[in-house]
Amino acid sequence: KQYGWIKEGIEQVVPLSVFTFLTPMQLERRIAGCAEVTVQALKDITEDADRDHKVVKWFWEIFEAFDQVERKSYLQYVWGRNKIPEDCSDLSHRHQIHIEEHWDKARLPEGHTCLFSINFPVYESCEKMREKLKYAMETCGEIDADYGEQAIRQDSDGESDPPPSDGRGSSSYGNEESE
Repeated sequence: KQYGWIKEGIEQVVPLSVFTFLTPMQLERRIAGCAEVTVQALKDITEDADRDHKVVKWFWEIFEAFDQVERKSYLQYVWGRNKIPEDCSDLSHRHQIHIEEHWDKARLPEGHTCLFSINFPVYESCEKMREKLKYAMETCGEIDADYGEQAIRQDSDGESDPPPSDGRGSSSYGNEESE
């Protein structure tokens, strides 16, 4: 009975006859994306991937040296998903690498999942850039503050509790730096 409901739900989105033309592997790749993240696949969906700037060249050197777990972690950090779709023809945003010449070299790179982009300061070396990128990827936590302070305060009825006081009568919530 439950399988029937699933079948009925799928059929409302796509005709079941389409599935007769796909192998199980093809169907999985269309639904879940390619299991392997290749350098070429990311380059193919990156704006200006061959730009002649040392930060861009270092990025590709670093990404090429990443294993599959690190490549998927990078995609999660900048895109909020860890696989590249099989068909990328209708992506709303292409991957972008932005270089922030004015940023402090000690700053971590900044991923923007909504825009599928990353901002880098101009680091003094490829090794320093690798170190900062890996640290950012490993410690970024959840994306888009899905499990941030505000979500934690949600009551069971869906309403938010008031922000905490800093003891001076003003709120300490919401004073974080914005982009």
